[in-house]
Amino acid sequence: MPPMLNYSLSDALIGLFSLVVGAFFGDFLKGFAGNFWSRFGTTVRSALTPKVGTKKKDEYFNLGALETSLFLIDGNGHAQYTPQSLKAKYSDGSPESPDDISDRILRKEMQMEKEREAGNLTIWDGIGVGLQNYNILRDQHEVNLAIDLNFYKSRYAAFQAVVGAIATEDRNLQGSIYSRYLKNINPRETIPFLARHVGVVAVVATSDQKLVVVRRSSRTGMRPSQHDVSIVEGIEPTKDADLSGSWTEIDVYKTIIRGCDEELGFKPTHEQIKILGLGVDMKYYQFNFVAFIQSQVRSDEMVSKRNGRAKDAWETQVELLNFELSEVVEFIATHKMWGFAVIGLYWALLQKFTRRAVDAKANQVLTTDRIGNLQ
Repeated sequence: MPPMLNYSLSDALIGLFSLVVGAFFGDFLKGFAGNFWSRFGTTVRSALTPKVGTKKKDEYFNLGALETSLFLIDGNGHAQYTPQSLKAKYSDGSPESPDDISDRILRKEMQMEKEREAGNLTIWDGIGVGLQNYNILRDQHEVNLAIDLNFYKSRYAAFQAVVGAIATEDRNLQGSIYSRYLKNINPRETIPFLARHVGVVAVVATSDQKLVVVRRSSRTGMRPSQHDVSIVEGIEPTKDADLSGSWTEIDVYKTIIRGCDEELGFKPTHEQIKILGLGVDMKYYQFNFVAFIQSQVRSDEMVSKRNGRAKDAWETQVELLNFELSEVVEFIATHKMWGFAVIGLYWALLQKFTRRAVDAKANQVLTTDRIGNLQ
């Protein structure tokens, strides 16, 4: 298992430091003395806090003996973005694609058009965003997440033609997308014409300590019958845009709020949302943010709201997990799911339990003989 960042010792030392300063130097925390201790405290926190986003370039996210195809670009499960530190600009154009990719997209567009003309109204060439590039930013002491991204307009047909093909093609074939464009790249690099439909993968916790998970339909084209986390929502530029500035900006928090409203019938506040990182699953070459949401809604209310809507409105079936360490790790060990779901559940556990405890349980449960059928 790759080395994971551990906060237990640093949190304890930081807490002890804060207690001592508050008890003995409270009267001096104004003026010069206050500035001094503030600077000193920040320096101590910086020294004790693991740097975010510092995994080795050749490391993918693994948990116990469970290996995934998810490359973690940014985040460690504790630090988070804020509305001010997560900046995303959007442009209406799309990057130029090589001829073979353009041909694939054109064929998929024509196929979808024929299906709609034949009466299949579930086929819809919706709009999403592709990733042009990103720049990871840090504050002075590298303890907070910050990122700047540039998105472009992408259609669902392009997502199906590219991401869907990457997931299903024989990668050893000379003409496969993987062999031509992805085989030798560093996962931190961005290939814009392949980076289609960026979204958010979010785990929702209910007020009565349940985690919402879903089971995907056997009819869905991507990951049929597999389990997933609460919300997997693509960024939609017409719904998630912030038009208040001179540039069209994307508000990823809007994406999460919209996904929770449409899928589970509640709207979380910004304070309830923790956007914890960004990754790319190289099995699909799909980029997503990973988030955790602590809702104030009971699980029975959430399920009731969802079930009260159209029966066939979703390609997933809602299930509930007790927000307990053993149950969640056991769920990971017994259900096939993609890397984003695994890290989403892992980071959800870190909001409630220490990393040391979670990793110990993962090493105990996620052994080679237990997870062989999940690879």
